[in-house]
Amino acid sequence: MPELPFPHCFLDIETTGFEPGISEIIEICIEDSSGNKFERLIRPAAKMQKAITDITGITNKMLRGEPVMADVIEDVYDFIDGKVVIAHNATFHLNLIAYEIWRNMGKIADIPYFCTLNAARQLILAKSYTLCRLTDQLGYTIKENHRVKDDVDALKFLMGKILAKFSSKDKLDLDSLEERGFINKHVFNDTTAGQKNKSK
Repeated sequence: MPELPFPHCFLDIETTGFEPGISEIIEICIEDSSGNKFERLIRPAAKMQKAITDITGITNKMLRGEPVMADVIEDVYDFIDGKVVIAHNATFHLNLIAYEIWRNMGKIADIPYFCTLNAARQLILAKSYTLCRLTDQLGYTIKENHRVKDDVDALKFLMGKILAKFSSKDKLDLDSLEERGFINKHVFNDTTAGQKNKSK
């Protein structure tokens, strides 16, 4: 199987919703290409709704005593800085991550990313492209769906299947993948995030 010749990491988060400045990250896992891993539960400011517990299995009780985002965001930033972030539906993940970097660190983070959802839609014929259903169709069953550690393991499996679709003649360097649209840069819009934060 081909390998990516540049620093990269796999990222998954669980959240209380979908909007930066309104929704909060409650769990995060990042694993780099050397196997180094950052994994944390994160305590949100607001009490979590039962619907989120039903999806993730994460309860308010589990989050008591866990660090808040302000306590871990610098570690998150250091872990992804200088790497291409690989995620499924990457813009969703990076909208929230970049917002927290801006809110807590005052940094505008432009993050290069490889979206396995977009790549799979181009390279793999499937009935469904959600991470759970797609990997299941490809022969990998997620142990605990919507928990970040298991989703990152599934993400690594899926990335292997995607890379296997490239031929030996395909160049997998950063510039070539950017030219083909597989690697993009997430550009954070602090004005929009600020407006969303005010509506919270």
